[in-house]
Amino acid sequence: MKQSFAVESLRSVSFAKVQTFSGDALLPKSHPSNHVILYLENGTLELTINKRTMELHSDDVLVLHSSDEFHSLHSVSDTSTVIHIQFPGNRADEPFSYYNMPQYHYPRNGIPVSGVPRNEMRSMFTVMSQTPTGQNNAKKVQLSSLLHCQRYPYSKILFEEIVNAYSSLDKNRDTKLNHMINLLLCILEECDHDELPDDVIASQIVTMIQQNPQIYYTNKDFSKYFYICDKTLNHRFKNVYSKSIYEYQTEYKLELVRNTLLSHPSIKLSELAMNYGFYDAFHLSKLFKKQYGRSPRQYLTELKSNQA
Repeated sequence: MKQSFAVESLRSVSFAKVQTFSGDALLPKSHPSNHVILYLENGTLELTINKRTMELHSDDVLVLHSSDEFHSLHSVSDTSTVIHIQFPGNRADEPFSYYNMPQYHYPRNGIPVSGVPRNEMRSMFTVMSQTPTGQNNAKKVQLSSLLHCQRYPYSKILFEEIVNAYSSLDKNRDTKLNHMINLLLCILEECDHDELPDDVIASQIVTMIQQNPQIYYTNKDFSKYFYICDKTLNHRFKNVYSKSIYEYQTEYKLELVRNTLLSHPSIKLSELAMNYGFYDAFHLSKLFKKQYGRSPRQYLTELKSNQA
């Protein structure tokens, strides 16, 4: 579910800092009304939000609503560098912000005395401009919780500028931050909408595999090409083909090997391995036997005996 932010409302920034993590770590505690945006400059982070674990890679952005429940953060790589920004939501947030839910009472620490716990609220929310309740005329942007912004290097520059402005003593500091945070939300929406559909990505991966049979691609290779983390990319490919990228690629290459053996029975396994991207003849023979139940040579021998 996407989150909705107004981009014509007055915004302030309550926290903006570059942080480096190693191993298990904690983010600075935020006010319960604050929304949080994390930009991963480098490294790999594993986070658990609302009891759901997700992995962030370089140039990924995580958008957290104030009602999201943050559980843990772990740097998978030796170190991970994050640009961490917090900004308050408006008191006119609707329809799922606790500010506009009078049927429940929330004390200052954000823990409900009665009613629905915050972590069970929907993450979808609408931040409205500072107009009377019910006047929802603000322009909004729709953002997913996890964004892949490798195609938008300007987003990183904007994150850095927000950090610089936040720590400055400029008399126009608050005005600059207001405009920059709204601009950032617009840029992130462009990044979010730029993502290709699953079937388009899967089709392009298949084309690359078929046009370059001599290359045995890794998920990391495709991840760098599409600017999507390898786990997410593999999941999206599987949604279309019901098998992983590795499984599809291996089966396709082995079928090429089988057809080549039929047309050129005297060809060496080492040559086949080189032509179709396998490590060596042993690697090829092992995968072939796993797929067809017999080694390449056994397959040819059995084929000849059947033709005799």
